[in-house]
This record gives sequence, C-alpha cells and structure tokens, in this order.
Amino acid sequence: QMVLAANSTTLSTVSLRPHLIWGPGDHHLVPRILARAGSLRIIGGANKKVDSVYIENAVDAHLLAAGRLRPDSPVAGKAYFITNGEPRPLWELVNGILAAGKLPPVTRGVSRGMAFSAATCLEMLYSLFGIEGEPRLTRFVVRELTTAHWFDISAARRDLNYKPVSTHIATSLAEYAATLLRAASDDKASALIKGALCFDRTCDSALYIFGLMHTQQRPAEQPSDIGPEEALEPLRALLRQAAKSPDDWTH
Repeated sequence: QMVLAANSTTLSTVSLRPHLIWGPGDHHLVPRILARAGSLRIIGGANKKVDSVYIENAVDAHLLAAGRLRPDSPVAGKAYFITNGEPRPLWELVNGILAAGKLPPVTRGVSRGMAFSAATCLEMLYSLFGIEGEPRLTRFVVRELTTAHWFDISAARRDLNYKPVSTHIATSLAEYAATLLRAASDDKASALIKGALCFDRTCDSALYIFGLMHTQQRPAEQPSDIGPEEALEPLRALLRQAAKSPDDWTH
C-alpha cells in the first residue's frame, strides 16, 4: 500500500505480488519441504488448489514491469498478481518437489482439527519454555495448508505482456530436479576439498596438498605431464581408504 500510494508524476511505482516463489536458489519453501520429508502429513480431507511461481517467471515479471514503468504507463500505481497461471492441488505440488529431491511422497494424513490442536500445543510449549525458533507446526501453517491460494493473473498478462516461460509445473520440476542433482554433485566436490584441508591443518591451502602428492610421484626436476584428474587420484585413493579405516584417517 505504501508503494502504490507513493506513485506520482515524479515517481512511478508498481507492486508485484508473486505467490510461493520456488526454484534454484530458494532458501525458504523447497528446503523446508525437503527437510521435513517423512514427517509431513496431508492436513484435512480436501486437497486445496494453490498456484505458485517458478523463479524464472518471477524474474521475467519484474523485468517486464521495469521496462514498462513510467508516469504515463498503465502499470504505474497498480498491483499485479504473479503466478505460473496453473493452479494445482497443494499436495501434488509438494509431492512433485519431493520427487525432484528423490524423496518419497506424502501419503498419510491427519484431520484439520487434530493438526490445529497439535499446533496450538507446540506454540504454547515454545512460549512457555522460551524455546528459540519456530515450531515444526503452527496454527498459521495449518490454515495455509487447508486454504485455496490461487489468483487471477489476467491483468499481468494484459498490461505487462506476462507469459509464464515455464508453463507447466512438470517442466519446472524437471528443471529443478536437474538443479538439485548438480548441487549434490557440487556438495561432493566441496566435501572432497574439505577433506583435503583437514588432512593437513598446517597447509596453507589445498593446492599445497595436491602439489605435495604430485611431486611425490616424480623427480622434482622433471616437467609435469600429469593432468588435473590424474593429479587428484592419489587424494581420491586416500579418501577411499579413509572411508574403510576411519581411525587411520583421524590419526
């Protein structure tokens, strides 16, 4: 409301209202769903429809709005809902995200009343004992999971020429699954480097370790013809051995 009220002949403003942004780089929705896999329950009997917005679509909407924002434009002083334009049952979306993360779907459920009572008790316990953080289940979350959330984006299509680039949630989920796999691969590479750093805490960097292993394989005066993959193989062998003998690795 403050943004829209600030619109004037000298300052043009527009308000975008993306709903449930998710995709690569998400630190809120998807990580919470993946972290709670196995403990999630379908709340209530009805599978309410929700609409979300994939990150590419959210970015596209911002660029479109920025390109059209000027004092005499039809977008100035207006608000626009931004979604994928594809309402889907909530738990279909949740299970799609879990599948992208190679995790089992949510199949078990509880009644709305039972969930609301459990959330109330958890909130009271956290408040009573001064527990930091947020309970795994809150009354707000129960309400959100049992309420339909989808919006008319015809105004954004008309004024912004907004056309969701990821038009089908299955496509978005497939793209996100590929991103998660790449992230898992990066995590493995990161773990390999961290293992090298832990191997010798007196080293200034992991490069010193790689270089030390490299020079042990040939006379110092000979030029190196060993590629990066070959140079790392001694470290990989050491880590494989460490996995079989944790005591030796620690020592």
